[in-house]
Amino acid sequence: MNIAGPVSAMTLAERARRAAKVAAEFADRVDAEGRFPREGMEALKTERLMGVMIRPELGGEAASMTEIADLCAILGQACASTAMTFAMHQIQIASLADYAVGSAWHEAFLKQICDEQLLIASATSEAGIGGNLRNSICAVDLDGETARLEKNA
Repeated sequence: MNIAGPVSAMTLAERARRAAKVAAEFADRVDAEGRFPREGMEALKTERLMGVMIRPELGGEAASMTEIADLCAILGQACASTAMTFAMHQIQIASLADYAVGSAWHEAFLKQICDEQLLIASATSEAGIGGNLRNSICAVDLDGETARLEKNA
């Protein structure tokens, strides 16, 4: 999966279309195998789209929510799993960006997301609770000074 050409000279939409082309090649297999869309996500990282909503001074491009929605639409036409994963990642980025202002730790983390093109996820769903986000069947197990939490999400 080698994507040629500099990303800095291209628009967000052009970069998303290049990533979508890769994602489309694997979409049927992703669906048939019920697996993570790693090829599409790697293409998004190659295109440096993971941190586009983050402020430029932290390495992002300050993309708007409308621009993110447009990118998701482009991706969704190629691979729904890639588009959904990217959209859910951007939701987490939007939440983090709100907390980052004035917080050295959060700003450093957002910079790391841009530098390393990290995927940020949230395990808000849980098997066995019927979609009720206010309910959980997992619990913290304490063993001396060790705390363990296992969640089937």
